[in-house]
Amino acid sequence: GQLYMKNNSTQTSFASTETYVKIAGVTTTTGATNSKFVATDNRLICLAGIERQYLTQVSATVVSSTDTTCSIGIYDSSNNNEILQSSTLEFECINGVPITVHITDVHTHILNDYVEVHISNLQNTDPVTVTSLNVLATQLG
Repeated sequence: GQLYMKNNSTQTSFASTETYVKIAGVTTTTGATNSKFVATDNRLICLAGIERQYLTQVSATVVSSTDTTCSIGIYDSSNNNEILQSSTLEFECINGVPITVHITDVHTHILNDYVEVHISNLQNTDPVTVTSLNVLATQLG
């Protein structure tokens, strides 16, 4: 399954530091790549009735209006509402300079499990903007 977002200007806001929130913005998809998924609102929902392993790959471009440290992570609904350390990446944001980050993780999913991309500001509550996002989940094996 795949979803993406291009030229997004919607800021992702944070109520507190070091807390992951779902990336804000409107995502879209192409139907042919989603035979085992439905994609909506920065969420890929698994439609497979048989448990399978998927490689989830994420590329995101982030812009902050302040210098800060952020972390991006793959939220997997099958992991007890946690973002596992193996699916996160910490990076520095420099005022106004776009930075592109890439993360991957392997997930085991069955019907109605889903992944989302979340972000956290580790130093303050200033918002950031994810200007582009691409999420691709590929069945393994």
